[in-house]
Amino acid sequence: MVALGIFAIATVSIIVLIRSRASIIGLSEQYTLSMAHDSGENIGSFLESFLTKLETVSDIMEQYQDIGINNRRNIFNIILEGLVEQDKNIIAVWCVWEPDVLEGNDKPYIGTKGTSVTGRFSPYYFWNNGKVDLVVLEDFNDPAYLLPKNSGIQTIMNPYYYDVGGKWEKHERY
Repeated sequence: MVALGIFAIATVSIIVLIRSRASIIGLSEQYTLSMAHDSGENIGSFLESFLTKLETVSDIMEQYQDIGINNRRNIFNIILEGLVEQDKNIIAVWCVWEPDVLEGNDKPYIGTKGTSVTGRFSPYYFWNNGKVDLVVLEDFNDPAYLLPKNSGIQTIMNPYYYDVGGKWEKHERY
């Protein structure tokens, strides 16, 4: 009788353990999926906030013909610099205009703020030692420029290293 009782208790215990294990695994899977879903939504919201800002700036820049020809570069510099200054989470922001599109002739603008050696408007604002700094982009063969230019759509790329002010920094490409 004692042996039969021990066998019964052992059998019931094993069945309870197996069912408990299955329940714990099921709950763990549900919890993991829930956490992944929440994390995905948080990442989506994080990226969406930046994309909304960039879309707004893009919409403004698309209306460049409605801005006085002599003020376009100044206004765009103020917008881009202000965007970085207002959000410490933005590492850098830039724009690149095709040659002679912004005013019809880039040459008169050689040497002005945010302008390449050819006069092309291509400012790159970034955080440098706690303050917003500016360099001018000159490499128009970089995938960060060519991919969205050639596709015509917003592009999110993997992080990459970029030479900014003589030091290599990791940046996200959006």
